[in-house]
Amino acid sequence: MSFDLDAAVAITAGEPFRFTWGGKPFELPRVLDLSIDRQLALVGAVDTIDATKAVPADLLNVFNLVLGEDLLKELSATKPLSAVGLIALLNAWMEFHGQDLGKSPASPASSARTARPSKQTSRSGQARKTS
Repeated sequence: MSFDLDAAVAITAGEPFRFTWGGKPFELPRVLDLSIDRQLALVGAVDTIDATKAVPADLLNVFNLVLGEDLLKELSATKPLSAVGLIALLNAWMEFHGQDLGKSPASPASSARTARPSKQTSRSGQARKTS
């Protein structure tokens, strides 16, 4: 008997993020549905974005990783995209994944097994008055 990778991947399948732009329906893939190369590049790119200081070039880089250049061009052809629109869409897509802008999504398979509560240390206790 051989291992069925198709079946193993199908178990993790989920719904894509759906949205409309210019009256047309679009879908963004889930992070886990992207190739591993794109996932790793996306994590690095999202980590560098600060929601209050995001610049369009940073957002375009993230969306090129998520959408690919062709879908980004299709969105722009449907209706011009502004930085405000890109930020709103990126925020909604990140919230769909349970994340905030500027915090990369964790791998659910590894995080669930390895996450442990923090241990209190002498430095993490209540502050003491020293004078």
